[in-house]
This record gives sequence, C-alpha cells and structure tokens, in this order.
Amino acid sequence: MKVCTKCSVNKPIDMCHKASGGGIQSSCKVCRNEHNRLYAAGRRELEKERAKIYNMLFPEKRAFMNRRWKQNNKGKVNAMTRKRQASQIQRTPAWADDKYIELFYTGAKIEEERTGRKVHVDHIVPLQGKMVCGLHCEDNLQLLFAEDNCSKGNAFG
Repeated sequence: MKVCTKCSVNKPIDMCHKASGGGIQSSCKVCRNEHNRLYAAGRRELEKERAKIYNMLFPEKRAFMNRRWKQNNKGKVNAMTRKRQASQIQRTPAWADDKYIELFYTGAKIEEERTGRKVHVDHIVPLQGKMVCGLHCEDNLQLLFAEDNCSKGNAFG
C-alpha cells in the first residue's frame, strides 16, 4: 500500500505508476492521469495563443508554409475541398436567394480591391460544426478579413 500525495488516499501499489529510476511514483494513476489531462488542455491553449501571435508577426512565412503543405498534400486538399463543396450543396435550402449570396462574393472582391487586404465570405454558423451545422444562405453569411476568418476556425462569431 502507498499513500497518494495528491489525494491522500492509501492505495494498493498496482494503482501507482512505476518511477523511471525504479520504485513507485508518489501519486496514484488516477491523480496522475487527471494532472496530465489538465496539463495537456492548458498546453493546447498556450500553443493556440503562440501560433496566433506567430501568424500575426510572420504572415508571409505562414502563407509560404500553407502553400508548401498544399503542394505536398494535394490529395488531402482535394478531399477537404470536395467535402466542403458537398456540404455547401446539401446545406443550401431551396428558399435561399442565389443572387443575394452572389452579391456577398462580389462584395468581397470589391472590398479586397478597396482595402488591399484579402476578404472571405464567412458562414456565421459553420456548415460543418461539431455541435450545430448552419445553412448556406444569405442570413448566415458575413464578410471578414482573411486573417480574422482563419483565426476564428470552425467556430461561431
């Protein structure tokens, strides 16, 4: 038996991981796994923030890396493109106004020329969201600068 230093419960030795130098670790497997899960979640958030700052500081390098990845992964790019196109077709209701939707894309090009920055037509509620899926219709579209849309990911807002 061994007392876990995290939860202070006396547990059998087989409930503790082995230490790298021999012997047994001071915390039980349950506490250790929970610690690792929380650490990994915090680390993911930290990495997201780091990547966001890096992308803002070095947009040309990020664009170069994206182009290189797309050249080296043409199969994946084609699969993702086709999946998105199919989703867009399936998520376009019969009552959607195609002319109004087209105006969004025309407006994006005009805004690009006016500002000199890349503009995307964004779905407010993502077409392929984890919790909910939106529609490809005029009420679900907005214009965003490319860097804002890319940093948003597949989330609301």
